[in-house]
Amino acid sequence: MKLPLFQLALIALSACGTPYVLADGSESLRPDFAADVLPILTQRCFACHGPDEKQRQADLRLDRAADFFQRHGDEPAIVKPGDAADSELYRRLVASDPDVQMPPPEHGGPLALDEITTIKRWIDTGAKWRGHWAFQPIVSPKLPQPYPGWSEQPIDRLVAAQWPEQSLTPAEPADREMLLRRVTFALTGLPPTDAEIQAFLADQRPDAYERVVDRLLASSRYGEQMARQWLDLARYADTHGFNIDSYRDMWRWRDWVIDAYNANMPYDQFTIEQLAGDLLPDATVDQITATGFNRNHPINDEMGAIPEEYLHFYAADRTNTTATVWLGLTLACAECHDHKYDPISQRDYYQFYAFFNNVDDLGLDGRRGNAAPIIVSPTRTQRDQQSQLDQQLAALDTELAAARRQAAADLAAWESSDERDVAASQPPADSAARFALDGDSDAVKIKRENDEPPLFLPGKFDQALLCDGRTSVASRQPLKLGDSFSIGLWIYPTTSSEVVLVAAPQFTLSLDHGELVYETLERRLHTTEVAKKNLWQQITLTVDGKSVALYRDGEALPLTVGERIDTMETAEMPPQVTQLQIARAGESGGFRGLLDDVRVYARALNPLEAQRLGGGDPIGEILAKPADQRSPAEQATLLDDYLRKHDPQYAKQIEQHDAFARQRRRLVESFPETMVMRERAERRPARVLQRGRYDLPGEVVTPDVLDCLPPLPNKTEADRLALAEWLVDPRQPLTARVAVNRYWQMLFGTSLVATPEDFGLRSAPPTNPELLDYLAADFRDHGWDVKRLIKSIVMSAAYQQTSAVPAAKWEADPANVYFARGPRLRLTAEQLRDASLAASGLLNEQIGGPSVFPYQPAGLWEAIAYGRDFTAQKYAQDYGDRLYRRSLYTFWKRSSPPPNMSAFDAPNREFCTLSRSRTNTPQQALVLMNDPTFVEAARVMAAKLMQANDTVDAQITAAFLELVSRQPSEHELPILRQLYQSQLARYQQDAAAAKELVAIGEAPAADVPIVQQAALTMVVSTIMNLDEAIHAN
Repeated sequence: MKLPLFQLALIALSACGTPYVLADGSESLRPDFAADVLPILTQRCFACHGPDEKQRQADLRLDRAADFFQRHGDEPAIVKPGDAADSELYRRLVASDPDVQMPPPEHGGPLALDEITTIKRWIDTGAKWRGHWAFQPIVSPKLPQPYPGWSEQPIDRLVAAQWPEQSLTPAEPADREMLLRRVTFALTGLPPTDAEIQAFLADQRPDAYERVVDRLLASSRYGEQMARQWLDLARYADTHGFNIDSYRDMWRWRDWVIDAYNANMPYDQFTIEQLAGDLLPDATVDQITATGFNRNHPINDEMGAIPEEYLHFYAADRTNTTATVWLGLTLACAECHDHKYDPISQRDYYQFYAFFNNVDDLGLDGRRGNAAPIIVSPTRTQRDQQSQLDQQLAALDTELAAARRQAAADLAAWESSDERDVAASQPPADSAARFALDGDSDAVKIKRENDEPPLFLPGKFDQALLCDGRTSVASRQPLKLGDSFSIGLWIYPTTSSEVVLVAAPQFTLSLDHGELVYETLERRLHTTEVAKKNLWQQITLTVDGKSVALYRDGEALPLTVGERIDTMETAEMPPQVTQLQIARAGESGGFRGLLDDVRVYARALNPLEAQRLGGGDPIGEILAKPADQRSPAEQATLLDDYLRKHDPQYAKQIEQHDAFARQRRRLVESFPETMVMRERAERRPARVLQRGRYDLPGEVVTPDVLDCLPPLPNKTEADRLALAEWLVDPRQPLTARVAVNRYWQMLFGTSLVATPEDFGLRSAPPTNPELLDYLAADFRDHGWDVKRLIKSIVMSAAYQQTSAVPAAKWEADPANVYFARGPRLRLTAEQLRDASLAASGLLNEQIGGPSVFPYQPAGLWEAIAYGRDFTAQKYAQDYGDRLYRRSLYTFWKRSSPPPNMSAFDAPNREFCTLSRSRTNTPQQALVLMNDPTFVEAARVMAAKLMQANDTVDAQITAAFLELVSRQPSEHELPILRQLYQSQLARYQQDAAAAKELVAIGEAPAADVPIVQQAALTMVVSTIMNLDEAIHAN
């Protein structure tokens, strides 16, 4: 048989005793199993001889030491250390017979010559086994000697240790402008200001750069920058995803992340609170809010979907995301079968999955808002306001209680006197409008179809208006009631059909088969059947913000909450109630029956007043009882009524108390809700799902960690809290490595492990394993201090190198994996937008809060909308300073992410994203040149520069400094000046185009010459598009 060329080469090399193949046992020539041999076996052999039991051939596993060195039945071990020629593994690799050769032809055929040589050399030099590098304990390495004449910092010593072998030398230090721009963007996501640049250039102290780093780490902008990275990992969005993609409220979790980074929360605590904050002893609202991390996944509520299928989807998403973010493992590959490459069985997967399968959620939920479980999560400011109001109310309560004690004797005397409040039963007299409906009146406008005259019949009080379903009543004078009002009316309905009692653009009060129904765009409240046909009854509605009460004949009615609507369009409605219409809404559904004595109040009546309005006499009823037969509540009501009428100071304090109580109620009503984790009372069983299908359940499993990693501590209850604590256990080899690799990538653009989402056996080995382990051990052993880690990296000489190096040095390491030059990173989508807003002075620096709706092309949401029955189907652009919030706060719809950020590689956040792509496309240039955000920023910046600088050269120089963080060179300034002159000539010929350009965006026009502003706007826009402006060098 004719042998392949590579096999002939192997035989020849072996015969010649070539040192490269038949190496001795020196460490310099000894292949490392984990770094050199295991990757070959993983790529070429594990498909048939790996962890996946169902695909395994010949009962041989090449991912375990025992299968290499122990006998297999009557067969000898496949590896004989020190003798490749007598090792079955090597013989199979070089066999010429296709029936013997491994891998066989149907699995890719023989290994490459260098791969076979590596395995042979490993066997001949003793076949020392070492498990996969990522699963080994983290041990801080011995530091090498410093590079001659360079930094002695540990990071720099470990970086430079690789240079001699690669013939590399360190680059020059970056100039101060470059370094300041780089570190400011890295730590805050924003460019340095002109003042910050000048201050740094002027600061000649040895620790000037360290002072800058400390200032940036202390900035609240640091938390926003770090949170932006975390949102990608956490698949944060403001909608549920899937086809309908309706609205959710999760911004409180986003704010928690910002606050945690700004407070430098240790990474272990950061981990525990997000994965299991609800299980901590005496968990705070913030700790429970943190668990929103694993509620950020998409949630479905589509008709026809199967709840059990999506319960599995949610638990699997939490499982996969947690494993990716903290362990750097592709655990999802074991959902349907044993992992093909990593030592993770399908049973392992579902044991890990069991930690996340006991959440008290529903398979289908979230159609009109957040999906259970949820928590009310006030902001820190709101909690402070509530505390202040509570203190004010408590102080007034003390004073009012004292007044009541002192007035007890006065009340008794008053009761025994002839003085009685004969007006006690009268309705409140401070109505904003009253329609007696006893006949035509100048105060009321009664309209019937075809302008027919109104009909009046004997009513509850004198006359009443006959309503035939086509009659409406309104005030001739405009009524503006605010968001606190009351409406009372006497009705005599003659039908059980649904009819309108009161309507305004903001709400409707209707009568439907005897039920009173109050409906807004946010919600629907209804009573049980209370209103009767052919009977006079008084109905009162009181509204105080979100507090709603309904009364029939003065008696409060219990309200049932109907299906919540909560549409995105709610924010478009004005807060004042206007265009109030009685007995009809629009052209249909009008009231049928008699209507009498309509009263409208510009405040919410209290229950006692509502009782009086309904014809009751509550005080008279109490007075009619002997004092010793009154209940404590009745006596308190009587005393309060007495003091309100006879003690002006008490009445004033009651008014203050009511105002504070109303403020507090409104405040509590405004508290945001957020989705969180919560365990079920009865554990939901977890089963191994055959082929990963929810409808093919297998054996029941209990929560546990992966067999390939250290076990849970003994006597630990296996719940999410135990899992979170296990992830940050010092014995755990992955969490610290995965985290520091991600932070290094954030700062250098190149990670130490090129596959940050996969530290498994198919991962790229670390380019500098000693540096990775040093950073991981240092991070873990110093309290998981993120700011300390970040500072140590940006303070390294490696980070402070220039990125501008000669071509030969660049070509020696194009990807900069050996870090012999500084990082040069294209700005992210968020950084590009924020930088333009910051340079123009438009940036709104508010921290936190609900998501905002800046400019985007019209019709994007509507093109994929499912109609007004669902939320987040229509894009309602914001106005004012909400247009200029940082991009972190932009509303994120999964099915239609912000288009100007999608153009710059922002993900849709359907799933966890560890690394964004970095593309360079024509669409990106079109966004920078034409998107309203960037054009508006350019024209506002142009006006600002014109107002601050007298000459065109000074204006261009200032623009260049703001956008590029340095002065333009003597060659660049004339080019930009020439551009200005050409644009000036263009707009002098076309003033209408100049006017159109400087009108783009909502920012007010500046008092500067329009033609010159347009010309300078084009120069600023050009600078914004420079390669140096969209990079941090």
